[in-house]
Amino acid sequence: MDSTDRSCAWHPLTREQKARLSILARAAFAKSGSGDANVWRREVAIRACGRRISEAVQRDYLTLKATFQDLAGESGRALETLLRSESEPQRVALYRLTQECGKRGLQLAYPEAICRRQYHCGLSQASPKQLWNLLYTVRNRREVKKHEGVKVQKSRPTAECPF
Repeated sequence: MDSTDRSCAWHPLTREQKARLSILARAAFAKSGSGDANVWRREVAIRACGRRISEAVQRDYLTLKATFQDLAGESGRALETLLRSESEPQRVALYRLTQECGKRGLQLAYPEAICRRQYHCGLSQASPKQLWNLLYTVRNRREVKKHEGVKVQKSRPTAECPF
């Protein structure tokens, strides 16, 4: 993981995600569509997120899913999907922070303590930006601790080499 951690929202949808959306769109078209199914699906997707399914990115997935669920008559599921999409950035950041702590052999209590001290809230109330900041704090502090015990020896010129 590097500085591209935050950019996953702009990655294209996977084939599986596109297939799931197409299946939902087919079910929605059967309930409420008329005319050509492909044209209808394209128009609905563009109204929902501004892109066709083939052009959609990760941040559009839950919006598209909720739209097609609602049109298919699954309004309860659509509401759950929309609520989930609201917390998606926070959930992704918390997941990445948990992964980073696991790599370094740390419990979540460590970033929790930093969060309480710096932001006066727990991890569950922290914003996505705060969680990303904590991830980089954990990453950087653990790197520093890893190198603290290592003494760096300066190279000395030998008598044979005057340079």
